[in-house]
Amino acid sequence: IIGQPNWSLAKGKPWYRLQSYEWDYDEGSIGRKLQTDEWLESQAWHALSYEAIRKMRWMGFDGYMWCCLHGGTFSSTYKKPLIDYLGHAKLAFHTYKMALQDVLAGTDNVDMVYGPGDVVSPIIMNQGPKKTVDIKVTVKNMDMKVVDTKRYQDLTLKGGRTVTELEDFRPELSEEGSYAFEYTIINND
Repeated sequence: IIGQPNWSLAKGKPWYRLQSYEWDYDEGSIGRKLQTDEWLESQAWHALSYEAIRKMRWMGFDGYMWCCLHGGTFSSTYKKPLIDYLGHAKLAFHTYKMALQDVLAGTDNVDMVYGPGDVVSPIIMNQGPKKTVDIKVTVKNMDMKVVDTKRYQDLTLKGGRTVTELEDFRPELSEEGSYAFEYTIINND
């Protein structure tokens, strides 16, 4: 998926609000073309590549990059890079950086939807020396109110490139809706 630039940073440029030759990609990936006033939504969809990066890291791949980091051969019409034509980092740049931390926690799948009978199965990926950490999983509603937490304490992560599976948990959710899962890593060393 493409990630449109923040168009307010490009006002006055000859390519202001010029759509990409890749614009049709939106229809194939999210079902419709995002308009220029939906540039932030475009970047958010683009940033979901984080889940693919996390999955590849979990599977042992060394890296993941599509096309190029900045610019490209088609100048301002090329919207997939992580950094826009003027050098501004898009949301995907930051999620990519997040996915490549030495210690990364998340679930053991890349699903974005959980059903009422599903459980969350956290994993921790370590890259580097052996360490001891705590992991706090915070579940928030869309008003950013905490609705549940789970803490895993004194976890010893083996050195190297390792994956540690944690005990499943089922969050206490009072109603259907959208929730955010936040994983906080506390280094105990």
